[in-house]
Amino acid sequence: MKEKTFLLIVSLLVLALAVGVSFAEETGSSPGDRFLQRFDEDKDGKVSKDEFPGRDERFDRVDENQDGFIEKSEINKRPPGGGGRPPGLPAREDKGPKVGDVAPSFKLASLDGKEEFELKTFKGARPVVLLFGSYT
Repeated sequence: MKEKTFLLIVSLLVLALAVGVSFAEETGSSPGDRFLQRFDEDKDGKVSKDEFPGRDERFDRVDENQDGFIEKSEINKRPPGGGGRPPGLPAREDKGPKVGDVAPSFKLASLDGKEEFELKTFKGARPVVLLFGSYT
């Protein structure tokens, strides 16, 4: 049982590391870089109204020069230390589990691929810690 627990923990850590590396690769050095990476579908260095996921009113507010495109410089004009989401982005829906919800069951393969572990098999045996995070 100790080996299965150890392998489950190691598998979860590897999964968390993979998610972190993936996130690090897609983030840019500024809010404008991240905004373009996410929404500039045709990779022309600016986001058109068609590419923008929010309402037209938000687009117009962010498009300071009213040229019909949101450019990196317009996103980077936010006040320093403002934090939060870039202007104009719609609020995210909270789709994760709530405190007190039963954790969703899932399966993970061992590092050698010879065994598979399922979360529900650990129920009641010992405390299991699940760490959910958002990298946005």
